[in-house]
Amino acid sequence: MKKLFIKAAVVTLLFGTISGCKGAMPAQAAQTEAKYMEDVLIDEAHFPDENFRKNVENFLDVNKDGILSKAEREDVYYAEIGGVGYKDTWWYTDMKFSEHWYGYAPGISVTPDEGRVKSASKKTFSVSLTDFSTGRPAEVMDITGIEYLFNLEEILIRDYSIQKGSLKNNANLKKVWVKSSRYGAVSYEKIQQEIPLAQLSYFHMINIKIPSKGLNVSDMPNLEVLRIILPEGTNQTMKALDLSKHKALKDIELANITPASLDLRKNTKLTSVKVYTGKLKCEKKSRYYYYQPKKKVSCKIRFPKKNNIATLYYFVDNTSLDVRNLTKLEDLHTLKTTRIKAKSSWVRKTFNKKNWACVFVKNGIIQKKVKASKKKVTIL
Repeated sequence: MKKLFIKAAVVTLLFGTISGCKGAMPAQAAQTEAKYMEDVLIDEAHFPDENFRKNVENFLDVNKDGILSKAEREDVYYAEIGGVGYKDTWWYTDMKFSEHWYGYAPGISVTPDEGRVKSASKKTFSVSLTDFSTGRPAEVMDITGIEYLFNLEEILIRDYSIQKGSLKNNANLKKVWVKSSRYGAVSYEKIQQEIPLAQLSYFHMINIKIPSKGLNVSDMPNLEVLRIILPEGTNQTMKALDLSKHKALKDIELANITPASLDLRKNTKLTSVKVYTGKLKCEKKSRYYYYQPKKKVSCKIRFPKKNNIATLYYFVDNTSLDVRNLTKLEDLHTLKTTRIKAKSSWVRKTFNKKNWACVFVKNGIIQKKVKASKKKVTIL
């Protein structure tokens, strides 16, 4: 059983309509252009932003000859735009661990070293947002030249609102975590123009302005992780989110943006589902956080019959939730007003003194007494 230590911090912080073809075509593997693998001068022509260029000089140009050789950068697989500035050997198993409390979600709290891994062969390039001429934070950061990091697989961008430049020529990029410091400052259209979405298996967006009609995620057929985090109180809704073609999806999170319904019956590889909206609250005794949704902001979820869902957060204005297919749950968080329909056989097996195998929380209060009905279905 996963042990939860709940702590959240308020920080400023996806959806789709897939057109009706029978199956999403797999994205073709992009090829790195040969010119991006050659030695390159560290000059204004190749790295136009002075501060980005200084980061390249300081942390990648090992012999300080003003040339970024293939050997000096071929071990860079991870990048962090908005770090303290370095080249190092550690990274994250999941970029959500890059912030101690990465969003509003209850149940997310990590120690400083949790989720971090080291690799002797795969390095991280951390880019400082400091303006080297003033010592103050840079107002703009143009990352043009990042295409020369030809092995780049994952990137974490801490403030997309001040960023210029494209990642379209990073052919090996698979995972993107992107945040805007101000909600509304960055549109999803900008993301589409500058990030190679078709390549991605992991897409985590925080504070990115989403069209009210929702998103078409058919251009991301290989997604395994999709997270959209909007600020508390946004209460945004969308018409639909069609994920039926995303058979590889394992993790879906929608924070303060909800479709009226979410059909996950085709997503049999899911392990985590989080849908929450409204006002963040804290239960005084337990110190568990939860959400009180705005009235009529609802989302009906349909789960696959066979699945591996272990984590479910459900804080929307719905009075019922059917989890009869979720027999592998370890973490279940919802509201006391939500009537949960579960298999009685699962309840007996999961909630007993010898093996309490699921953390069950309503309105921030851990449920310590759970009794199965004599009927086939138990209402929790």
